[in-house]
Amino acid sequence: MILLCSACATQEGAESSPQPAPQRGRATGLRTSEEVARALERAQAAFVAGRHGEAVVQANLVLEGAASSDEYYAAVKILGLASCARKDPRPVGFAWKRLLPADREGLKNQCEASGLTIDDQGAARPSAP
Repeated sequence: MILLCSACATQEGAESSPQPAPQRGRATGLRTSEEVARALERAQAAFVAGRHGEAVVQANLVLEGAASSDEYYAAVKILGLASCARKDPRPVGFAWKRLLPADREGLKNQCEASGLTIDDQGAARPSAP
């Protein structure tokens, strides 16, 4: 069973609609490898440009879509790193639990630089002053 973190991302400025919006990634696409690859590219570009909220949204689309295992792993890394920058502990924990030890260490270091501490079980919380 794969747990997704679609609640980790929020989109600002979304228009209200009388009908509930379909879940992105499942109902609206990302069913092809090309769609997943484009979303992953957007997530990477957004992260590099410092648009961490957008990086989280795009990474979640990849996680919810028809991603290969490599794409899924890359999206998890982006989700974790972007969430560290946003000081959002819940998706950090989600990512930490799915990363290999070397990548966990990198995530932990990045989070510490951003003001979050990750314990040995992957729980993230604001660092003590």
